[in-house]
Amino acid sequence: VIILRDLNDCFPHPNNRTQELMHEYVADNVYIVDKAIVAIETGDIASLAEAINQSQQLFDDKVSINCLSQLTAPRLHSLFDDQILKSISLAMKGVGSQGDGSIQILCSNAENQSKVLIRLKELNCEAFPLTIA
Repeated sequence: VIILRDLNDCFPHPNNRTQELMHEYVADNVYIVDKAIVAIETGDIASLAEAINQSQQLFDDKVSINCLSQLTAPRLHSLFDDQILKSISLAMKGVGSQGDGSIQILCSNAENQSKVLIRLKELNCEAFPLTIA
């Protein structure tokens, strides 16, 4: 509820620089989503990974500051920073409001997907594989 309230306060018109950044995120993310769609349609996993990582960075830079009490998400960011996960994945992105909720991890192959699942279990996370062919 707090996240939705704070983010909704950014619309329809920003009242400060932080809220302006939220508007920038929305505009920038439209471009990134379009890029991700093309990457999926053409099977370009490298471009998809780039879009996912860009979107997460934009979220961290422009959205989370509008609700620091809920979106600092230390647990989620500990996964982003985990060197083992970084080494076996192509991209990671928080899902939903990102308040320490869920993460999507893009892997290059089934072997790395299995390694990610094992690592997440080691980190006391519940994980579910999804393979799109």
